[in-house]
Amino acid sequence: MNPLVSVIMPIYGTERYLESAMQSVLDQTCQDIELILLNDSSPGDPLPIIHGFKDDRIRYLEHENNGPSFTRNRGIRESRGLYVAFLDSDDEWLPNKLERQLAVLEEEPWVDVVYSQRLTIDEKGDPVTGYAPRLFSGNILNELYVDNFVCMSSSILRRQVFRKVGLLDESLRMSEDFDFWLRVACEHRFWAIEEPLVRYRVHSEQVSGQVDYRVQTVWQIRERFDREFGSLVSWKARQRAKALHFSRKAYRLEGSGELNLTSMRGYLRALSQWPLDGFSYRGLARQLLPAAWVGLIRRIVGQGGGTP
Repeated sequence: MNPLVSVIMPIYGTERYLESAMQSVLDQTCQDIELILLNDSSPGDPLPIIHGFKDDRIRYLEHENNGPSFTRNRGIRESRGLYVAFLDSDDEWLPNKLERQLAVLEEEPWVDVVYSQRLTIDEKGDPVTGYAPRLFSGNILNELYVDNFVCMSSSILRRQVFRKVGLLDESLRMSEDFDFWLRVACEHRFWAIEEPLVRYRVHSEQVSGQVDYRVQTVWQIRERFDREFGSLVSWKARQRAKALHFSRKAYRLEGSGELNLTSMRGYLRALSQWPLDGFSYRGLARQLLPAAWVGLIRRIVGQGGGTP
């Protein structure tokens, strides 16, 4: 009999976290699963860790290094479950993660993807301050176009979604999840669980730490998406996305307390695209006003109304 849920877990350079990631899957309150481990020619050796688990729900596959999209796609092709979930091998699930999400999928037939908020942890597994984006349900295309808030390790989706939109783009070595979710959001509906059901780990080995390359890749993904599906995106979402692109570049150019004209021009360019971009106003304030004044402004206007 096929399992209810197939869990796809790529492995590349994450052996130090692999045991806890696997245990978090096997300890789920929903036990009707298969865990597909895919070794993308990791520089380490995951087999001693994997052999420490005696569980017939585990399947292990390995192949030459081809990147995260190829690895996840192979897992999808090999999977047998009615639902497919993803977990990176440096992240962890809370024990009731699948149970909570399956309840939504079984009670709400119009929902195709369920995802959740995430709790950021460090290399030791201790909670740290991290990005906790605003989540959206239903038709999320416009919000998603502005910024990807769907954490891959928090997601579960119906198998039929892949038949409709295809698999991940194997030409992408970064932000492939953003490209995939955009295509899914064109015709499918999402459900957001506001509570964190995944422990998302930040550490120095992450590819996502290559900020400049990632921002440029995201921009290129949007341009390609526009050529095929651009008519589905609102003008407002398009302008907010442009503002986010410029404000993020400006933020990385900010000096250590010194006036940075290049950064200021970036924030002004962002505001020319979306005048309500609070993140850019705060960036300008950080460079033009004393720190005490900036803190006062933040307390008055709060943290909303801008980009993350």
